[in-house]
Amino acid sequence: MPTTVPDPVPPETLIEWTSLLGPGDAGPDLVVHGDGRAAVSGRFGGGRPVEATLPAERVTALLHSIVDEHGFFDLAPDRLAAELASGAGDRREGDVLHVAPGPPYPDAGTTRIRVAAGPRRHELSVHGLPAAARQHPGAPGLQALRAIELELLALAEELGAG
Repeated sequence: MPTTVPDPVPPETLIEWTSLLGPGDAGPDLVVHGDGRAAVSGRFGGGRPVEATLPAERVTALLHSIVDEHGFFDLAPDRLAAELASGAGDRREGDVLHVAPGPPYPDAGTTRIRVAAGPRRHELSVHGLPAAARQHPGAPGLQALRAIELELLALAEELGAG
């Protein structure tokens, strides 16, 4: 499959991930620029923001994963909303725990992911994404967005640990 991510990644490329937990949230939890500059919020930096520089290959691989492997620019808000509204989700054989169907998910955060790559710009927000992805294992859009979030979360934790 041909890649849509240029090599090298243009410096104006931007990847932002935020897990909003309430009205006191100040900004993105993770920001990665095409030139390798990265920053994580104090939530991941032990109470203080952390800045780092990623190698160009790592930024390219991250963008490739988000854009090409998980199809971020193809994920539409109406598609995600339809997957969320699809009832109780896909129950697999052997499931024991049954969660009440659909959002809202009380006490859950809202995941917001924004990507700007070249002329393409896209932002998605989903309330309670971890719970929604668990509840709808057969929903490809929710699963793709959750996989992106987990990759960005792992990077934020890595950078925050220093």
